[in-house]
Amino acid sequence: MVAQLCLEKVTPEIRQWLNLLGDSVPVFLAVLVMFATCTVLLTYELRQRAPDIAKTIRYLALLDHSADLAFGVGVIFTAIGLQGALSGSGNMISTSSSMLPSLSLALTTTIAGGLLGYAMRTIVELTFGEKVARLEVEHASQ
Repeated sequence: MVAQLCLEKVTPEIRQWLNLLGDSVPVFLAVLVMFATCTVLLTYELRQRAPDIAKTIRYLALLDHSADLAFGVGVIFTAIGLQGALSGSGNMISTSSSMLPSLSLALTTTIAGGLLGYAMRTIVELTFGEKVARLEVEHASQ
């Protein structure tokens, strides 16, 4: 019900893209929640008077894992889509129409996983790169 209400609020293009992503949507959302949570935790830690270097490193590692998971979800659902396309290609007459949804899933999740993974890494570097580098220098000089 909530998902249906949310879909009604987005443009037809976004709705179509979400439909193409299929069952990968909740998995990508879980990865985004992990990324957002770790981003908040790292932001909080770096605002402390004396940030804990161990916590900082751990949160950075989790953020990196979030990006890896985004790539991984894209790869896994690409394989699922390709498998669906290949398993349905027995009858060459109906091949193109029966393969289209599976190939669309494969291509869309590849794009989404790649974009999401690279976006996450870029956000982390732009948001935390300088602060973390400064913290590492301070920690090394102690």
